[in-house]
Amino acid sequence: MSSKIHLVSTGTCTIGENPLWDAAEERLYWIDVAAGTVFGSRADGREPQLWRFPWGTISSLALRESGGAIVTAAAGVHLFDFDTGEADTIFQLDGKPGVGFNDAKVDRQGRLVTGLVDGTQLQTAAGSAGLEASMSLYRVDRDLQVQPLADGFIASNGPSFSPDGTTLYWNDSWALRTYAFDYEPELGTASNRRVFADFADPDAVVQPMPDGATVDEDGCLWTAALYAGEVRRYTPDGELDRRIPLPLLKPLGVAFGGPDMDVLYVTTMGNAGFPGDPVPASALDGSVLAVSGLGVRGIPETRFAG
Repeated sequence: MSSKIHLVSTGTCTIGENPLWDAAEERLYWIDVAAGTVFGSRADGREPQLWRFPWGTISSLALRESGGAIVTAAAGVHLFDFDTGEADTIFQLDGKPGVGFNDAKVDRQGRLVTGLVDGTQLQTAAGSAGLEASMSLYRVDRDLQVQPLADGFIASNGPSFSPDGTTLYWNDSWALRTYAFDYEPELGTASNRRVFADFADPDAVVQPMPDGATVDEDGCLWTAALYAGEVRRYTPDGELDRRIPLPLLKPLGVAFGGPDMDVLYVTTMGNAGFPGDPVPASALDGSVLAVSGLGVRGIPETRFAG
């Protein structure tokens, strides 16, 4: 099918991540990681809003059933009040310098899953030999208790759940892989980790990396391919069946939204690339794109129940 790309927001983000469509409000949210900023708008970018997270950078955001949001920032998990701009810390990681939380997503039962990035290893090219996969994944329960979920990652990204909630997908951007787990919805446990997709491409001029991801109602996984300038769709058995080209090379986050859940929103990297960024800047870097005409629909994200 023929897709169309529209501009929702101009290049205002340094690291544009975490697009999130709230079906109840019919509003789109996204964040600028580096600036610690949360943005909101209508589906087409009208009625823009902006909030500043009080402690600088922010790495993920999910809406809460009771109002406000739960966010990750640096080595902590926090509750954020849109009205007052205040944040309360519910978990602070005791870890080594350079380690912090990254992307997050709410499971179908209202828990948050998130994972760590070892920033000290991001100075080394993705996929290099000798990288240490020592980072863990965590689950934030509805009672705000934080539990370990899995380990063995370098740079956690793109958690996503199958429509029935029994498969958990997770990208390790620096390992160049997408993993799948069996997920037990009632207990919130993950097991049987296996490689779902491998992004390593020795023939590529610039190595593509898996970043943010989402799932459509057919159970297919859509992943932003950083440096490849496209979004990739994988069937539930791991087959790459679609590539959606973009007018820029550095997509970071993807989410379905719009009144009919048939628009794919894409957030992008602006003028502050990752260490050793091999891709020159373009005019649309840092913008938010809306891709329509894909012929598929997404699934509304669950709000955090805590």
